[in-house]
Amino acid sequence: MLPGPQQMLRDDPNRAGVNTHIYEFIDEVYTPAPKGYKPVYLSHYGRHGSRNDSDQTGYDYVVEVLKQAQAEGILTEDGAALLDEARKVIKEWDGCPGHLTERGVYEEQELGRRIYKAYKDVFKKGNKKVRVELSVVPRSIVSMSAFTTTMAALQSDLDFSYDCGDRYFRYINNGCSSQHRKAVEKLISKMLKKDSPDFDAVFDRLFSDPARGKVLAVDKERFNKHVWRIAKTAQASGLTENVFRHLPEEVTYYFWNKTVHDIYAEHGNSVEFGADRMPRTEPLVRDILTKADEALANGTVCADLKFSHDYPLVALAGYFGLEEVGARLSFDEIAEKWSNPRNIPLASNMQLAFYRNAKGRVLVKFVYNGVERHLYDLKAVESVYYDWEEVKARFMPRELRLATLEWQDGGNGLEYALVHEPVFGAMQSVSVLRFKASEHRLDVIDAPAEQSDSTSALAQKAGALAAINGSYFNVKALTPTTYVKDAGERKGVTEDSELYRVDGMFVTNGNGMRILRCKTQASYDKYAKGYEEALGAGPILLADSREIIANWPKDKFYSNRHPRTVIGTDDNGYVYLMVIDGRFDEGIGTTISETAQIARMVGMTEALNLDGGGSSALWLEGKGVLSHPYDNKKYDGYGQRIVPNIVVVR
Repeated sequence: MLPGPQQMLRDDPNRAGVNTHIYEFIDEVYTPAPKGYKPVYLSHYGRHGSRNDSDQTGYDYVVEVLKQAQAEGILTEDGAALLDEARKVIKEWDGCPGHLTERGVYEEQELGRRIYKAYKDVFKKGNKKVRVELSVVPRSIVSMSAFTTTMAALQSDLDFSYDCGDRYFRYINNGCSSQHRKAVEKLISKMLKKDSPDFDAVFDRLFSDPARGKVLAVDKERFNKHVWRIAKTAQASGLTENVFRHLPEEVTYYFWNKTVHDIYAEHGNSVEFGADRMPRTEPLVRDILTKADEALANGTVCADLKFSHDYPLVALAGYFGLEEVGARLSFDEIAEKWSNPRNIPLASNMQLAFYRNAKGRVLVKFVYNGVERHLYDLKAVESVYYDWEEVKARFMPRELRLATLEWQDGGNGLEYALVHEPVFGAMQSVSVLRFKASEHRLDVIDAPAEQSDSTSALAQKAGALAAINGSYFNVKALTPTTYVKDAGERKGVTEDSELYRVDGMFVTNGNGMRILRCKTQASYDKYAKGYEEALGAGPILLADSREIIANWPKDKFYSNRHPRTVIGTDDNGYVYLMVIDGRFDEGIGTTISETAQIARMVGMTEALNLDGGGSSALWLEGKGVLSHPYDNKKYDGYGQRIVPNIVVVR
């Protein structure tokens, strides 16, 4: 039975750092595999080892306050000790935010040694190939190096392969949505208002004139917070002193409580937010389980090692329902039931260890931070060993059912499909139309501001068979803000303000279309030359069936779920027009990454994002508006926005 959180922090105040607490090594005891089962494969996901903080701004602030107090002769012995300790932490920071410290290197070396020892037969008796994937962040790269070089020193014939890049980073380091984060912040803010500590008490410890100390600090809570920040990375930075001794117990608990709620509510399988968070870790789960299945089938790989960060690891524990660390808790239960200091310290790690008998049956056990874990939602075959086929059946994320659309006859050689089902953990409403490029003409219709109208109205005036809304525009002026070419005439250019999301355009001379990447103003005219119709838009979603991974800005346009409009092609000569409804309970909408995934699932291999939000609308002659435009905020199909340009099928 674990002590309550307050007692846990009294036993060792350094645990108050939660995810910045150093890794506590324990004597690991593993249950022998059932009789007749031999170890055959290992899957490992490890968080980087101990690091310093990512930002020293708050450290400098504390030091400046303490230095001024020292100059004025009001710094106590306790205050002088804190000043010295803060300087040591800053020295370790030394202009390298978030870098792996000596303690972190030691942790990864020791973990490499321990894991090799625990699963030595996997490496000794099987294939010697070890695949490694890792985050692009330097501390993860150094962690991987410390871990794998230790293993290589223990067995020189291991054959390591390494992969690192944005494509891996997207799933190996998944996080929560911005809407989810904001909702958690509101709950935490409400919680903290009910139980704010005495922020005055620290000034009695550090200053002989507490009133003057408060004046120097300016903001009492901010000062307490940054003293806590210095304390929470002190051990990771190599200090042996307990820097938390400078803070009252209630202040230490206050910031611990905030942090533990923040981490679990954002990334655990919580009652309130699990349905939103768990689907975002599915690509990582699918990769782990698929690689394991392949390795077990062909025997060409003995281990897969991943090195990344803490948030995805919390999500993995919640997804699999690992005993204690992966418990499903409500917000009000977090402090008491998710207070184990070994839940997510620095260097946290998880292994799936696989065992096979002579008949070919495979069992798997889950080990988290050196402790074998039962699963809440699955019955073990024996002790902590689970049937692999049952694990796959229970936890392998299903492929999106959008891949098996039921296409309906839309007349005139057009086909359409309507989907209304849960995808990405929420209800999605998708309307998609396709046609053979060789059988129909694709045109851009750009109307003067005074003649702008709804997508369906502009389409009917043009005598079109189908239409979808076009690209971005000034809602008030009803003028395009991206490149537009209609019947050979340029009618709009891509404005600088749109370049954060507009990186391409589609071009056509009627039959067929191409999606071209355009990164500069000059490239639009250059690439559109020779084409009668062109429309700038973005971002580009798919190229040759691959989701385009870019260093997108941290902007709600990318990370929030919105209505989306997409145009694309496949390798079989089809052109696709698609709208994903959004902002309704009946259709929540998608992030840009989710939009790309749906585009691929419906069959596109090349895809370009058009204007979304209230503009999104898909119309088909004889059927009307297939989607549910948002502008009237009703899920009834009548909420079309007035737009200046559309794309039509003739």
